Amino acid sequence: MGRSKNISDHGSSISRPERKKSYSGGIKPDPFKGGIVHDLNTILMTISGYAGMMAEDLPENSPFKDTTLRIVSAVERARSLTDRLLASENQNQVDKIAVNIIDVLKESIDFALPSLPPGISLNCDIPPAEISVYAEPLQLLRVFLNLVTNAVHSMEGKGGILSVGVKVLDKNKVKSIIKKDIVSEKYVVISFSDSGPGIDTSLKGKIFEPYFTTKVHGKGTGLGLSVVREIVNELNGEAEATSGKNHGTVFDIYLPVYKEFN
Repeated sequence: MGRSKNISDHGSSISRPERKKSYSGGIKPDPFKGGIVHDLNTILMTISGYAGMMAEDLPENSPFKDTTLRIVSAVERARSLTDRLLASENQNQVDKIAVNIIDVLKESIDFALPSLPPGISLNCDIPPAEISVYAEPLQLLRVFLNLVTNAVHSMEGKGGILSVGVKVLDKNKVKSIIKKDIVSEKYVVISFSDSGPGIDTSLKGKIFEPYFTTKVHGKGTGLGLSVVREIVNELNGEAEATSGKNHGTVFDIYLPVYKEFN
């Protein structure tokens, strides 16, 4: 099964609210984190340089030409992400804006697509609508990349299908699903489903706990899903998981659609 990307266009437009900002008092940059990001950027530059030279030296008909260019592209995307992390770490002002979540989701998919292992396909059902949420775009990117990575790890070695979908629900429907105060007339639901082995019922209640992981040693820290829930909670949303052993897993992210913030 090869890689595939099937984005269906449907849905209605939602008007873009005006850009706003919020401030987080007392936030100080962490020099340790900043140093790690800086060192990582240096490593990425080295990889990019060598891969770029390989791409130039390889003949156009080489079977390795396309693979080498994919390495260059993936490294450039990684560098853009670390640059944004560094910029976010160095600023006291935390920008929350009315961001089109569809744009961030597509960016996340474009970022992850080149690194999908062989045998894992990606199917997307993403409407062309503009659906705004009130968030810092980098936070959303982290949520989506963590969920994609989690799904890929669950299918690695056996292959499978990662499906990503988006829908909008009204507040009455959401009330019956999530146990949280409803703060918007509509919610956007971003779903990530995989065809992996699923999660045993006895473990399902622990998956969002920090450092809890079912992955083999070296495949994860157990922090990815806890970070997802922490960010989603901060955005007045909810993260829900549906799974069963040998039946795959679905993660649904509920976020309030942005209209007005007084």
